[in-house]
Amino acid sequence: MAIYSYFEDVSTGYLVRSSFSNGTWSTSERLTVGGSANPNLVDADVLQLANGTWLLTYRDTAAPTTLYTAVSQDGLNFTDARAAFSGISGGAPADPSVVRLLDGSYLMAISQVGTDLISFYASADGRSYAPTGVAIHANVLSLGSEHELVQYGDGTLRLFGSSTQAITDAVSVDGGHTWTSDAGGGLSDPAQSPVSPSVFQLANGSWEMLYQEDRVFGSTNVADNALQVATSSDGVHFTFTKHDAIAHVTGPEGIDTAAPQRTYPTAGNDVFTGTAVNDYFNGQAGLDTVVMTGTRAQTTFTVSGAGFSATGPGGVDTLVNVERVEFSDRSVAFDTLGSAGSAARIIGAAFGTANMTAAFMGVGIRLFDGGISMHDAAQLALGTPLFLQLAGGRDDASFVKAVFLNVVGHPPTFAEQSYYVGVLASGVSQADLLAAAANSVFVADTIDLVGLGQTGIDYI
Repeated sequence: MAIYSYFEDVSTGYLVRSSFSNGTWSTSERLTVGGSANPNLVDADVLQLANGTWLLTYRDTAAPTTLYTAVSQDGLNFTDARAAFSGISGGAPADPSVVRLLDGSYLMAISQVGTDLISFYASADGRSYAPTGVAIHANVLSLGSEHELVQYGDGTLRLFGSSTQAITDAVSVDGGHTWTSDAGGGLSDPAQSPVSPSVFQLANGSWEMLYQEDRVFGSTNVADNALQVATSSDGVHFTFTKHDAIAHVTGPEGIDTAAPQRTYPTAGNDVFTGTAVNDYFNGQAGLDTVVMTGTRAQTTFTVSGAGFSATGPGGVDTLVNVERVEFSDRSVAFDTLGSAGSAARIIGAAFGTANMTAAFMGVGIRLFDGGISMHDAAQLALGTPLFLQLAGGRDDASFVKAVFLNVVGHPPTFAEQSYYVGVLASGVSQADLLAAAANSVFVADTIDLVGLGQTGIDYI
């Protein structure tokens, strides 16, 4: 695991990579695409995916209207080069910056040569892109040129750009459709002229910005450019920390391979892991789980928009389409229309709300996750020593009295008792009647199923 910087070495004209370890940057190595290094390749953007694959997006000066992608298993030797898109109108594409959104898709921001336009392109696989129809004017947002697109754990997007003696930024909270200038973010460095920012998160949760700087203030000699480093605790407000880290640098791109890798949603059952910063999780389809730090008592859940916010040791996380949350001591289920709801219904109907304990809920949830039917769960409940203890017997009269009280909240009248005993005498089994009671609106009201959907159901 290491911190890498990718850049064009202006002393040789090649894209190279340098690693940072023990306080120093290593001698740079040339990137290869298709087996050879190529001095025509510029504007490198690099992502490392959760499966270990490296994704390179770049420009080839021999084909100025096209951007390309390639993949690698070591982050240095790339293969399978292909066009991401071509034929853009209104200025040739440059400075591609790619992020993977929280839904697993990709978003690319590009500058257009000769204009102040920043255009956006979307992709399902990170290899083939189509325009989103969104284009913004960098000058209107005080973004200057040479932009960096950054994705944050809460779903926020930011664009950082090179302005006059500063790195400025703009923010989007709707997936890149609309943008507003953020006067307080970025990096102010009046003694220098920072350009080409690259922003990435480190393994410890803090953030780093690599950018290109004139070694001699005001110099027009590209050979005077050097890599500079700034750091931030929030990924928004940066402070200069290291001068002239590497010489002869153009267009730096940074990445920390030890930084937490986000798990992206699938149509199946996903498991996400919370980090030390604010996260956004959207599980989409399936039975999805978020593993959080700390104990259950350290986190509170609040209904928020289409999901929940969870406030705890890991900050304030947003959960959408997430059914389960795991802590060090217990878990919480929100799938009241699924297994957790079925477990709450049958336990409430058979044993009463006083026995909807975390231990019992855990048994019930695991049974329903395993595919048990409500009828079979009812049959199991009826055979337990606890039901016999609570009902006082296994005869039909004892059954009706106990279940009616659990479901409706008061003992049955003589007429009600007689009716349901008669139903059982007609051939309906106790398991059938208990299953029907568990699925009724009465038990949903008694156990406050709606409320449980908002607070979650604790289970172990």
